Amino acid sequence: MTTKISMKARMWMLVVALACAFGFAGVQSAEAAQAQMQAQGMPEARQDLTAHAAFDLQPAAEKTVVVDKYVTAADAEFIQAKGISWVYDIGNLATNYYATDDRIRITATSGSGAVDFKPLKGQEGRFTITAKRPGLVKVTCTESWKETDETWDEEAQDWVETTRKKTATTSFKIKVVGLKNLSGAQEKTRPASVNWANFTFKLKGLPKDASVEYVSDSNKNGWSRIAQTGTGKVTFYVMGAGTHRIKVKVLGKTITCKATLRQLSLKRTAETRMTGSIVSCAGHKSQLGVALTGVKAPKAQWSSSNAAVARVNKKGLVVGRAPGRCYIKAKCGGATVRMLVEVTSPAAFQAVRNGFADMNTAIVYSQPNRMAAGYRDCSAFVSRCYWDSSQGRHIFAIGGDVAKYWAYTAAGQAQWLEGQGKRVAYGACSPVKLRPGDTIYYETDYAGKDASQWRYIDHAALYVGNGYALNTGGYGGKGSVGLRYYRAGDPSVKFIGRPCP
Repeated sequence: MTTKISMKARMWMLVVALACAFGFAGVQSAEAAQAQMQAQGMPEARQDLTAHAAFDLQPAAEKTVVVDKYVTAADAEFIQAKGISWVYDIGNLATNYYATDDRIRITATSGSGAVDFKPLKGQEGRFTITAKRPGLVKVTCTESWKETDETWDEEAQDWVETTRKKTATTSFKIKVVGLKNLSGAQEKTRPASVNWANFTFKLKGLPKDASVEYVSDSNKNGWSRIAQTGTGKVTFYVMGAGTHRIKVKVLGKTITCKATLRQLSLKRTAETRMTGSIVSCAGHKSQLGVALTGVKAPKAQWSSSNAAVARVNKKGLVVGRAPGRCYIKAKCGGATVRMLVEVTSPAAFQAVRNGFADMNTAIVYSQPNRMAAGYRDCSAFVSRCYWDSSQGRHIFAIGGDVAKYWAYTAAGQAQWLEGQGKRVAYGACSPVKLRPGDTIYYETDYAGKDASQWRYIDHAALYVGNGYALNTGGYGGKGSVGLRYYRAGDPSVKFIGRPCP
């Protein structure tokens, strides 16, 4: 009968025997015991057995990859061309000297169709995993080998080899995500005064806390940036009208989001070109229309903030009804734009039209020739907008019959209007209280303060709506009549009159 005694047991038996022999006076070490065994002629155990080292998986145990949603096996090269392929290393392979069937096996226990496995030729322990379609894959790598041990055979007086089969297993998961723009192309409309908008796109399969990297914007006249990211969403801040094809990179894949920003505006007409508003009177008609950048003008929904002042039909035709202010609104594509309409008396309305006619004529500023054709100074300009027989203007003489032949000075006009009870304000009131056709009188002291003039007034202008007044420039050249902005609270304004209520 053969009795198998392990090397460790045999060493301890020897130690105990020696301890008894010497009365435990000195306990030998294991090395000394082994030396004693060798002295007795027992063969030394072989030292060429290499302990098996458990293998590692590189890179990290989890990896997220991205592919298109509908990728088939035939598209493997397309995916690989996109770089959606990784090489994994299994390191510290078994090097058991006696192993005869060492091998690495790779299996996928679930979702195996989402990835492909391919060993690298001539590179033991290296293989590629290529994303194929969305899914969660659990990959298991199993290494099997034989491990040999030795025991002492007393009968044969020799070491006997014992071989056992062993395995080591490691696993990891691969999540293959199919990113897809669920929102599709988006379009937003803003008023012409607003040149930006936020666009939010939903992305299917976007993992929580996944980084989104901005790449580019196709719009050459604008720009965009990432404003916010969240689970399944990306919000862009887009500046500039037109179409923006915004490219971002998510989990190694580049996707494009299409955002179009359109601007809604009211078409400019001859009436609105100068002040950006409509000056009207009862019965006067003005046609409005809308424009939308990049596309044919769509239909709009029209409305008036005060139909008693001015009304508008479904085609944008505005009709003045009674003195006052209101806004005509046009709504289209989720955006609303509006136009100020100021309705005044028919007489004042005609005076305003006369003023713009003079602005478009080569008028020369001159005080000595102020009543001659083609010449004006400030007070003559205001007076002749209301009454100028040479041009067939017979609306109202600011100053009475004398003013039909010779215009009063600015101070004289203001004082006369005050006496006629035609005062609006003594200073620069809010434009809301004004009407087109009102006359504004200033103290500019351009020639020095003149105490002989009523309230030191030395300049006159004609209010034409929306905060603008027509003035003569006093520069001595042609085209001396022009628009200047009227400012509420201006200390130089001393009097405002209304010749024709």
